[in-house]
Amino acid sequence: MQTFGPFHFDPAERTLWRGNSSVPLTRKASALLNCLIEGRGSWLSKPAIMAAVWPDTHVHPDNVKVLVREIRVALGDDFHAPRYIQSEPGRGYMFVAELQREEATVSTPPRDAPLFINRGTELAQLNEAFDSVRASDRRIVFITGPSGIGKTALADTFIRTVRSTIPARIAYGQCLLHSGTVEPLYPLFDAIERLGRECPDVLPLLAEHAPSWLQQFPRWRGDSHAAPLDPSDLAEGGGLTNAAMIEEFCVFVEALARETPLVLCLDDFQLADAATINALEALALRDTPAKLLVLGTASLPHATPHAQRLQRLLAMLRTRPATVSVPLEPLTERNIARYLDARFGAGFVSFLAPQIREATAGNPRLMVVALDGLVERGLLSEAEGSWRREAASDVLVGVLSECLRPALGRQIDDLDPVDRVVLECAAVVGSDFSADQVGTAADRPQTAVSKHLDRLAAEGGFIQIRRPASRSADRTYRFGSPIFARFLADQAPALQQIRAIQRLGRIAELTARRA
Repeated sequence: MQTFGPFHFDPAERTLWRGNSSVPLTRKASALLNCLIEGRGSWLSKPAIMAAVWPDTHVHPDNVKVLVREIRVALGDDFHAPRYIQSEPGRGYMFVAELQREEATVSTPPRDAPLFINRGTELAQLNEAFDSVRASDRRIVFITGPSGIGKTALADTFIRTVRSTIPARIAYGQCLLHSGTVEPLYPLFDAIERLGRECPDVLPLLAEHAPSWLQQFPRWRGDSHAAPLDPSDLAEGGGLTNAAMIEEFCVFVEALARETPLVLCLDDFQLADAATINALEALALRDTPAKLLVLGTASLPHATPHAQRLQRLLAMLRTRPATVSVPLEPLTERNIARYLDARFGAGFVSFLAPQIREATAGNPRLMVVALDGLVERGLLSEAEGSWRREAASDVLVGVLSECLRPALGRQIDDLDPVDRVVLECAAVVGSDFSADQVGTAADRPQTAVSKHLDRLAAEGGFIQIRRPASRSADRTYRFGSPIFARFLADQAPALQQIRAIQRLGRIAELTARRA
C-alpha cells in the first residue's frame, strides 16, 4: 500500500482510495499511476510509459495525455501547480508527492464505515463499464458467485463511488423470494419508487412515457384511495399485458438516461419474477443510445422458480458486446491477510489467514462471521482504538469452526432436500469423493447424483470439482473446507448415516473379495 496526501494506492489490486472510499480509475489509468509511483522522483518518457501500459500493442502517444488527465482529475491535481504529477515537454512525467511508510497505510476504519478490500480488479471492470455508459453506450453488468461471496458489497461500493464522482441517478430494486403470489415486476416498481423519492423530476417522465406504471403509485397521482395493481391484470387476457408495460418501462428508462447517467441495480436477480426477467431482456435487446448501466447480482441457485429462464437470459446476454460478466472468486490467503490487517491493524492477527481460508473456503461472509465470533466471545477485544488478543493463537484457531456453525446451519437449511441428502452422504464418504461413492451411500443412481454434484459445485457453496489426474480418470469432488464435511456429517440423521456406511462397507467388501 502506498500513501500520499489523503490517498492510498494498492499496487497489487491497482486501486486508489481516499480514506475508506474508492476513487474510480480505469485499468490503464491505474497501471500508469502504478508506474509513476514506482518511478517516483524520476522522469518517465512517453515511450517508456507506452511500453509499460500497452505492452506489445501499438497505440497513439496522445493516449498517455488522456490517462494523465484522468489521474489528475481523480487526485484533484492542478496542472499549473502540481502536487502529485509534474510534466515537462521532452522529458515526460514524474510523480513528485512524498510517499509515507507502508505501515502507516493500514488503519481501523470507523465503526460506521464499510470495510471493502480485495476486489480492485472487479471494481475496475465496473468503472470501465460506467465510462462507456457516460458516452451513451449502455451496458448490462452481472456480478455472479455463490452466496456470501461479496456481490452486493461490490455493487454497493461501486454505487458509492458513482454518487461521489458525478451527478447520476441510482435506481435500486430488491428481488425477493415470496412465499405466496409473486407480484409481477415488483423489483422494477421498487426501483422506481426509491428513485422517485430522491429525484422529483422522475415523475413527469413517468407520466409522459409510462402512464400505466404511474397508475401503480396512487400517492404520486394524489389519489390515496386508488387500488394498486392486481397481479391478474398482468396475466394473459388481463387489462394490461406484460409486453405493453415492458415497452413503456424501456421507453421511460431511456428517457431517464438520455442526459444523466442512470444505474439500475437489481439485487439478488436469481429471485426475479418472470415479468422482470422479460423486462431486462427487452431492455438489453434495444440499441437506442442511453447512458444506462443495468447492474445485477445473482448467485444462480437452481431451486428458484425461474432459474432456467434466467440461465437462458444470461446465456443470451453473453453473446452481446454490451454485456459485462463479473464472476467473483473465493478469497485467497493473501486477500484474507489484507482484510485482517485493515480491520485489526498490520500484523495483529494475519497469522490466522491460512486457517481462515481453510475453514471458510475463502467465502467473505463466512470470514466475517468467524471473526465477529472471535470478537463476540471476547477473544479479540478493542480498547481505546487498539486491539488485543485475549487468548493464545491455537485457541483462536480452535474456536473458528464453532463460530461458523450457525451460518453453516442456515446454509444447509436453505438447501433443496435432495441436495442435502446427497451432500450428507458425501460427507460420510469423506472430504474427497466420487459420484459413484455418493450414489452408493445414498442408494441413488450414479447419473442422477452426478447432476446434483455438478450443479452444487457450479453454485460454489459447499463443494468443488477436483481436476482429474488424467483424461481417462473419473471426475471427483471435494468439500471446499473439511469443516463443511464435518458439519454436514454432524447434521445428518443417524439412521441415514448408518445405512450409508453399511452400503459403502458392502461395496468395499465385494471389491476386496474380487481382488
